[in-house]
Amino acid sequence: MSCELCGSKSDELHLVIFSGSRVLACQSCIRKYGLVVIRRSGEPRKRPIARQTRQQRSVRPPSPEYDVVEDYGQIIKRAREERGLTQEDLARLVGVKLSYIRKVEQGKMVPELPVLRKLEKLLSVKLVEEAVPREEKAIYSSGGDDSITLGDLLGREEP
Repeated sequence: MSCELCGSKSDELHLVIFSGSRVLACQSCIRKYGLVVIRRSGEPRKRPIARQTRQQRSVRPPSPEYDVVEDYGQIIKRAREERGLTQEDLARLVGVKLSYIRKVEQGKMVPELPVLRKLEKLLSVKLVEEAVPREEKAIYSSGGDDSITLGDLLGREEP
């Protein structure tokens, strides 16, 4: 291989930074230009440590004991605006970051239960309902032709 600075052939080239670029340089160029060696030849390549990111909060409530009302973001936004509060004011009052309130109002994040309770109290709105299991929701839903019948529950077909 050849040095990318002087062009001389060498078996021992090192990865260095030269004028803001990563290049392979021989030992004489490293001494001549006072370059900093990033990786010596023959060294295994170091992989960057993967940045751990926070797991995004789901749009569904994290706990099965409660449900969040539909359009919770719009309800919060409307109630906040009716009280003349900015998103910054609401975030300060609730004790969360501004970005948290923004995501909640956009419906991208469901607040945790303690935050929901604070929002309910501050804004005088209902955001939390007791959870009803999905099977019960289907049974109790008032539907048209696609509602569940006793026959459906017993596994029998209608005549």
